[in-house]
Amino acid sequence: MSVLRTYWEQLGSLVLGLRSLPATSEREHVFITGAPRSGTTLVKTILTAHPAFAGGDYESTGLFKPRNFYRYTCGEIENGWIQVSCKEASDLVDFYDQLAGALLQHYGGEHFVDKIWPRKYRLKYVVAKFPRARWVHMIRDGRDSFCSACNHPNVPQSESLEQFARYWQRANRQIERHVPEDQCVQVRYEDLARSSEREIQRLMNHLGHSAHPDQLHPAESEALPSIHKREHHQRLAQPLDTKSVGRSEEEMTKEERKEFEQTASKAMTVYGYVR
Repeated sequence: MSVLRTYWEQLGSLVLGLRSLPATSEREHVFITGAPRSGTTLVKTILTAHPAFAGGDYESTGLFKPRNFYRYTCGEIENGWIQVSCKEASDLVDFYDQLAGALLQHYGGEHFVDKIWPRKYRLKYVVAKFPRARWVHMIRDGRDSFCSACNHPNVPQSESLEQFARYWQRANRQIERHVPEDQCVQVRYEDLARSSEREIQRLMNHLGHSAHPDQLHPAESEALPSIHKREHHQRLAQPLDTKSVGRSEEEMTKEERKEFEQTASKAMTVYGYVR
């Protein structure tokens, strides 16, 4: 048994009082992942504008990391429900499925949408425990992501250009290594901004559904999360456009752009951002 598996199973035993080893889920959830400021929250908003998909009001449930589950809260659901579910769930996977089911009942829909932070242990765990899930890997020019991250209070890697460049490259590499290719679709932020209708339809084809008209105007959707009111997420409340594509050309010096390209040269080349 791997150290990683042992860690997560011990964690589940401690916080949920497991009666058996964690099982796998049969639910067809949709997990979105990507480096910071790559458009993951935007794509979640686009997906939940479709009547068949729903997700929590915040960016992510944040369940797949060490935490005190008995203090976990969810704005749409009474905390008492969560405490009872913690006691009754057989394991972390079961608890997650119950929470997803409760949110789907609250909002309506068939498939639950959530964001997963691109950490190795987290990706491997979720892939193993949710084998029927579909994945969306958001990719964005790392230089533009860096410019966006500099204005975000919760992306500490942006304190250093070199640190962010390495993290951006590592995050994308981890996703490609650990998320099964046949379950994952890559979506480029730039393509989504320039050819929204085409890219949304391609995304929905991967998920087995046709695009819904509301998805082309996510800013007007009733599913728009309240997080758009925060300064660093106000773009969610605006129409899809190309204003943020190539922003690094104005916000970074030539020397800074060159430093980023050299630090993350492998990923920048693989994704076609440099030649």
